[in-house]
Amino acid sequence: MLPLAATVLLTVLSLCLVGTRLRVDAETIEVNRGRKLRIGWHEVAEVGVRPMETVQRLRAVLPVLPGLPEMYCLAVKPVAGWTGPKSRTDSKGWVRVWDLGATGVVPFELEAALERFAGDRWDTEASESDGG
Repeated sequence: MLPLAATVLLTVLSLCLVGTRLRVDAETIEVNRGRKLRIGWHEVAEVGVRPMETVQRLRAVLPVLPGLPEMYCLAVKPVAGWTGPKSRTDSKGWVRVWDLGATGVVPFELEAALERFAGDRWDTEASESDGG
């Protein structure tokens, strides 16, 4: 039998791994990772794949890491008057929703949900346009 502290630690770790999820439906995008983030579609102007600024900042500060790959995320651009949590918002106002790793590839199921529920807000070229 495991000591109580080890049991609690394993339970917390398993909840963290299992509890991380992204939900896209007709009303919202919701992330349950760390702090919960829930954004209604009426608060979203655009959805797209964006480079993560934290990695870009690391490269600028630590040029000795030339092999550090670009990292991407699914992000939303809120409508005027709405701002996301500071910890998830980049310098251009995009709110990081879901990390996509070094490839920036959106899984098929997620792309299908975005096409269905985000409609014209889903911009597959958002990472290219960087317009705002």
